[in-house]
Amino acid sequence: MIKNIFLITVDDLRADRLGCINKNSDLTPNIDSFANDNILFSHAFSTGPRTTLSFPSIIYGVYASEFFLKRKKHSFTNVAQILQGKDFSTASFNSNPHFRMWGYQKGFDLFEDFLYETGDERDKSSEKIKKKIMRIIGDNDFLSKMLTKGLSFVSSDIALPYANGFETNKKCIEWLYKQKEKELFCWLHYMDPHYPFKPIKKYLDGSFSNKKIARLNRLHSMGEKYGAKIKERDLKNLLNLYNAEVRLLDDAFGEFINKLKELDYYNDSLIIFTADHGELFGDYGFYGHRFDVLYQNQLHVPLIIKTPKNDPSVVNHPISLIDIPFTILDVAGVENNVFDGKNILIDKRDFIFSEGMDWFIRSSVDKLIDTNKIMISCQNKQWKCIKDDVHKKRELFNIKEDVFEQHNVYGNRQQAYESFDWLIEKHLSSMKKKNIHRTEDRIAELKKTGKI
Repeated sequence: MIKNIFLITVDDLRADRLGCINKNSDLTPNIDSFANDNILFSHAFSTGPRTTLSFPSIIYGVYASEFFLKRKKHSFTNVAQILQGKDFSTASFNSNPHFRMWGYQKGFDLFEDFLYETGDERDKSSEKIKKKIMRIIGDNDFLSKMLTKGLSFVSSDIALPYANGFETNKKCIEWLYKQKEKELFCWLHYMDPHYPFKPIKKYLDGSFSNKKIARLNRLHSMGEKYGAKIKERDLKNLLNLYNAEVRLLDDAFGEFINKLKELDYYNDSLIIFTADHGELFGDYGFYGHRFDVLYQNQLHVPLIIKTPKNDPSVVNHPISLIDIPFTILDVAGVENNVFDGKNILIDKRDFIFSEGMDWFIRSSVDKLIDTNKIMISCQNKQWKCIKDDVHKKRELFNIKEDVFEQHNVYGNRQQAYESFDWLIEKHLSSMKKKNIHRTEDRIAELKKTGKI
């Protein structure tokens, strides 16, 4: 019997930073211990390379193409709303400033996003000035490099627009103390591995001054936005910063799991641990997490699930995060007539889809994408196809042999590509069709309520 559900997500956590996935990593002893005791999915993939493109799947059970084509995000139902309707006590603890804008607060009795604590950092005058200047100079590589170099000496600080993992834990644990008599759904989202990388000093050696940290972060930002090259020494230090954030995250995660055990929440709970996407540090020539990159190091994410049965195992077939909402309801025995999907613990998908696209905002409720500028990847255990209408190219990789996607065999395996291309076209067509049906449902609802 599932009494409580914990969805624990991390922003920007590469799968290869976990020792349970990459045996050469020693950064995550607490996460690794959790994986050893439960079910590790070694080949889990995000449905998009950015938070904006991946979380519609994790929370709403839909692909980003459907979520943004729909325009009116409030017409969707998320997993928290369903559980709230079944009398679960629901709460979210996160410091991502965009979640509320996307409507993710729906269904939560408490939605703690720390904006009252971190808002001042986002509103720093210096940060606003920097952003305005960068918009003006655009992709002028020479000017952007000069500005970055100058700022690294002028400013010794950077804005840190999120709460760290321990602060997030504290708020969540305070809430848990009050929830003993009710089934609960708790979504905990850690931001630590996300840019800007500014870990608590105890996770760094003394060579990292504030000025050095600020300079490295700006180099990373320039690499992501403008393709600026980063020297090998700077890249090594950037990775040290990121790894320190991962260590911090791991300690925060370990603290939270220990508290669940102490408060007697652990044994009877469903706990899902995952991330929304990875982070690139020169992989494939890219930095950060761009919307137009669908390679494995950007999409491969950790996924570990604990059920009350607690049978340790490793699952090696491909998994899509779009099945998380369906799995939560199915394992919890909650009736579901909203999410199409599979129970990750039981079922397999023959193919995994991921999407990359840009978007722009027309109003506070409308988001649009250009369907002529979208890229979609489709993969199974051996092959991965990328149909890229952003850069106008086609790619096909034998990911079983070519793990790092170095050899595009599109021209040599035309028949294999065409099979995947048909699946991709079917996927996109399905998203557009669902959008039409949802629009018709919304119109009928408005007519019924007398609003039109």
